[in-house]
Amino acid sequence: MKKKIAIPIYSFGPGGAERVVSILLKEFNDIYDFTLILMNDNIFYEIPKNVKVIFLEKSKPFEAGIFKLLKLPFLAMKLKQIAKKEEFDLIFSFMNRPNYISVLAKLFGLKIPVIISERGTPSSFYDKSSLYGIVSHKLISLLYPKANLVTTNSYGAKEDLIDNFGVKNIEVIYNPYDIEYIKESIKKDEIKRDKSEKFVFVSVGRVDSNKNHEAIVEAFNRIKREGDYLWIVGDGIDMDRLKSKINSLNLQNQVKLFGKRDNPFSIMALSDCFVSASKTEGFPNVLVEALACVLPVISYDCKSGPREILDNMKSYKNSIDRLYEAKYGVLVPLNNVDILAKAMKLLTQKEYNLKYKELAKQRALDFDKKYSLEKFKRLIERFV
Repeated sequence: MKKKIAIPIYSFGPGGAERVVSILLKEFNDIYDFTLILMNDNIFYEIPKNVKVIFLEKSKPFEAGIFKLLKLPFLAMKLKQIAKKEEFDLIFSFMNRPNYISVLAKLFGLKIPVIISERGTPSSFYDKSSLYGIVSHKLISLLYPKANLVTTNSYGAKEDLIDNFGVKNIEVIYNPYDIEYIKESIKKDEIKRDKSEKFVFVSVGRVDSNKNHEAIVEAFNRIKREGDYLWIVGDGIDMDRLKSKINSLNLQNQVKLFGKRDNPFSIMALSDCFVSASKTEGFPNVLVEALACVLPVISYDCKSGPREILDNMKSYKNSIDRLYEAKYGVLVPLNNVDILAKAMKLLTQKEYNLKYKELAKQRALDFDKKYSLEKFKRLIERFV
């Protein structure tokens, strides 16, 4: 008989944590009996037919923080009752609120093991000057150590939990990437590159303040030449502000906005260099995807992920204060548009561009899904 595993996660929308869960469901569907426990009815990824879906609640995206907090013990009791009825062997939760609820269910008497997965660096997201930040900080510090195990998707996130929240029972498993799927997707051309586009930078991600596309536009404006272009793939709440920035710099003819695309890989592969200016990350999937598209990569050295992906550095205690030519890409000090522009100019040089393209091919293979899936499987087997 298959072991029964519950995966609580807030929603199944188009996010990084949701994508990891979708891969786990697909790859391990024949081995385990999965139940997906959701708190919101946003479903983007395909759910295998034999995976049961249970809604712990159907919350609204913009609920007040105090209301979310007050509901935690009630949802934890509900999860405990569901787990008893369904006879789960393991709970493996993803994202903060499901993590809180899963650990509280354990504290309320749930007898099965609880593994929780942190997908970012909480100290970057929770400002302790706000009530919401203080409460979130306390919840992580109090609850995470009570789980049977905490997993993170980067060593930066692990370091953050140890140093700032006192959590010690942590194991790192990188996100799984289907490198072959990305390579196949590249062949499905959605656009053609115009002959006038001599050098093309590309950035992919939500258009919001954290992804910080405006910094890329500003840096591009400082180094652009005739025939240089910047492509931006994505959509989000700050699209109007981004357009205003582009217009103010008179870049309408050199910056192309593609909006959100189901297959960004074919667009990425037609470009010459990938740029990320994120202020914070957990483990930025798009950097690995850019490497798989054989692109030189430039990234702000945010917490966490970029320096692990581009240089194999696993600690974030020492900051980078200059343009850093890493093993597999170029790292830029956080929020430094001047150095970001220098890095972009550097990668327009044929010598550097070809060098990092060759390194991208090699590095992408290190993140193939087979490695992390094997770690996930060994982890689950330890507890069931």
